Amino acid sequence: MMEYCNIFEEAADAARYLAGVDNEKISRTLEAVADAVEDASNEIVAANAQDLSRMNPDSPLRDRLLLTPERIAGIAS
Repeated sequence: MMEYCNIFEEAADAARYLAGVDNEKISRTLEAVADAVEDASNEIVAANAQDLSRMNPDSPLRDRLLLTPERIAGIAS
């Protein structure tokens, strides 16, 4: 339980920090992250396929966790 308390405290600290960051800087950062995710799409899809190969093929979560280049582009946008 103590481990979660630390995580929550760190999240609260991060939220307070982000509240003081300029919106333009946040937007530029999010755009850079989205671009990096799209650029790494092939690697992300390959790693996702490895993860899914270890999952029960009948699991209803499989479809939700499946990443495709189209899904990644949608998330990034």
